[in-house]
Amino acid sequence: MKQFLLSVLCIAAFSQSMTAQITINRADFTINSTRLDSSSYKLSTKTGAVLPTFGANQVWDYSALKDSLPNVSKNYYYPVANFGAIPTAFADATGAINYTTVFQVFQYPSRAYLKLDATGYAQLGYITQGGKFPLTAISGGPTDSIYFSAATSRFTNPETIYKFPMTANSVWKSDYKDSSNFQLSIAAFGLNKTAGLRVAKYSFTDTIVGWGTLKMRNPAGGAALSYAVLLKREIGTQLDSFFVNGAPAPAQLLGAFGLTQGALSTVSAYFSFLGIGFNEPFMSIYPSSTGGVGNIYRGILPALGLTLDNKQPIDVPVATKVYPNPTTEGVNFEFKKTNAADWNIMLYNAAGQIISIQRVSAVQGNVNQRVTFDSALPSGTYFYNLLDETSLIRANGKVVLNR
Repeated sequence: MKQFLLSVLCIAAFSQSMTAQITINRADFTINSTRLDSSSYKLSTKTGAVLPTFGANQVWDYSALKDSLPNVSKNYYYPVANFGAIPTAFADATGAINYTTVFQVFQYPSRAYLKLDATGYAQLGYITQGGKFPLTAISGGPTDSIYFSAATSRFTNPETIYKFPMTANSVWKSDYKDSSNFQLSIAAFGLNKTAGLRVAKYSFTDTIVGWGTLKMRNPAGGAALSYAVLLKREIGTQLDSFFVNGAPAPAQLLGAFGLTQGALSTVSAYFSFLGIGFNEPFMSIYPSSTGGVGNIYRGILPALGLTLDNKQPIDVPVATKVYPNPTTEGVNFEFKKTNAADWNIMLYNAAGQIISIQRVSAVQGNVNQRVTFDSALPSGTYFYNLLDETSLIRANGKVVLNR
């Protein structure tokens, strides 16, 4: 049989070859209580962009997209220790994020608390500062107002953002209820600091709908970056109910605010690309109301790259020797590892199913790593990817098993 020996590959060869179906576990998720890392997003142009296709071994090429102005970004994650004293209700949280709660035209500061463990990454609930806002523009009364109470709210069930292990066809649901208190003062309705309650029931369904290679523009210039990724689709709905003085709010009052009792709305419908070693998506795509592309956000992760201001990923092939090839039971991988971070060698079959994944840890320089085929595997052609710590494909090729 012909022997396959992979040496230096060009970037174009990467984009034409198969990519393994990756599986993301807790061990691949880089957030921990001591990691002072954060994630942000930058809005990208959408000219010529299309929604991602579903299925196996896809190539999603968004390398032509450039960043849009103004720079729309947000900090997404910090270890919970960065926020000082942790509320008792969130003693088990590992992370937090500051954000702005928006209800109608009202906005006030809030903070969500997150938890990462072996089962997944989830939002536990939030605290909010609340605030008082005039209602003159809505009700016409010069002294009318609404006051949102400061509150600590732990969800009835966590909202699972990622569920481990994540792989092709993974599906998980999150259903939880959130209640928030407010006070209304509207003279025309005889309300004076009258207690109100908003009950929101949320339902999220997350599905891994594809896997393959994501190609993105390198912010530093040069060839596109190629990542082994999973494609996640999330659809979320919200059912709102409103109460005043313990009874359902009257239709006339709700109408003044443009609200409908028991209204069901879509609060989340988007796609995201996920890879090993990144705690947030490489890219998120939000459909428009007409079915096309609405907004696209590129991930910015300072510790790992994908940012204009910090170190850039190095998308260059790593010369790799694979021997013996053909083999009867195992194969050696020889390559020069460019840093001491964890890399992965993945073997997979022609259907893209991973048959072996081996981590190469804490070694920089010359590496000789042996991977053994399971004795139950039949003879045939198998494939490999050498992935660095940012899920960049640094080498790939074929291995022939001849038992």
